[in-house]
Formats: sequence, structure tokens, C-alpha cells
Amino acid sequence: MTITEELGRTHGYADLPRLMGLMTGDEKHGPAATSTLDVLWVLYDRVLRVRPEQWDDPERDRFLLSKGHGPMAYYAVLAAKGFVPVDWLPDFGAYDSPLGHHPDRTLVPGVEIGSGSLGHGLP
Repeated sequence: MTITEELGRTHGYADLPRLMGLMTGDEKHGPAATSTLDVLWVLYDRVLRVRPEQWDDPERDRFLLSKGHGPMAYYAVLAAKGFVPVDWLPDFGAYDSPLGHHPDRTLVPGVEIGSGSLGHGLP
């Protein structure tokens, strides 16, 4: 299992519920996001060839989250893997937060495409 260290703290699969719990506010869609957590972890931990230190490498694998209610889990995995700081998580969905209800590639390292409505990926 791959883990990331941030300020002496390691983040692994077991930390994902705690990381998701840091996100508060309205419309976070926790249960819907949780249904994607295992898949996102396996992709970022064992399948995708992308790491925080090479998130803009032209040869990297790319991932598109097309589940409109999945960003909470996506951000937890990105934080656990070191793409975004964990201290961004409590501001999820806030007016001035980079972690919006739809991931924005210009604001969040590791996000490949700004997605909005459902249907961007495979049904």
C-alpha cells in the first residue's frame, strides 16, 4: 500500500472516512460519495500512473470523475495521496474554496477536467 506523509502524518485507506468527515456544509452528498471511495482508492493507489510530484507530466494517466455526487470522496483520496493539503478539506464547498461541488482543474492539482453536469464519462 502506498502512503503519503504530510507534516509527519501518514494517510492510508483507513484514514479516508476521517478525511471525508473533515468536509462539512450543505450538499456534500456523503453516502453517494462513499459508494465510490473504494474504486477511487484502488485507482490512485494501484492503477493510475500519476503522483503529486508529476501531476502535470504529459505521459501520466488521466482520470475523469463523472459522478456528480462523488467529489467528497475524490477530494479525500487526493488529500490522502498528497495532491491537495488536508487543511483544504474543511472548506469544501465554501464560497472561496478551491474544492467546489464540481472539481475544477484550474483550482485543484490532480483534477484533469472541470466537470459539471452528469454524463461526461461512461454511463
